[in-house]
Amino acid sequence: MQNEIDTRAYCQSIADGKLATVKGYALTKDDLIRSEIIERIMCDFGVDLDPICARYGAAAQDMLNSSPRLQGLLSAGVVELDGASLAVRDDSRFLVRSVAAAFDAHLDGTKQLHSRAV
Repeated sequence: MQNEIDTRAYCQSIADGKLATVKGYALTKDDLIRSEIIERIMCDFGVDLDPICARYGAAAQDMLNSSPRLQGLLSAGVVELDGASLAVRDDSRFLVRSVAAAFDAHLDGTKQLHSRAV
C-alpha cells in the first residue's frame, strides 16, 4: 500500500474517515502461501510445506516443482528435502536469502538488483 503523498489530500481523507491510501496490491492465495513459506525459511532455516499448503487447499509438491531455482539449490546441496520438509543445511545458512528467493514468484530472475549470493 502507498499512502497519499500530498499532505492536504492525506489530511482530507483522514478527516472524511477514509484511509489515505492511493494504491495497493491485493494478495492472491499463491502470494499468501509463498509469504508463509518464505517467512519460515528466513526465521527457521527450514519449512514444512504440508501444513501451510493444506491451509490454502494447495499441494506442497506443486509448490516444490514450481521453482527451477530450488532444484539448483537441491542439486548443489544447499538445502535438503525430506518429503515436503525443506531444510537449509547448517553450512549453507549464509545462503538463506537465496533459498527464500526460490519461492518468490514476483522476483524477476533476469534482473540483477544486488550482488549475487551464489
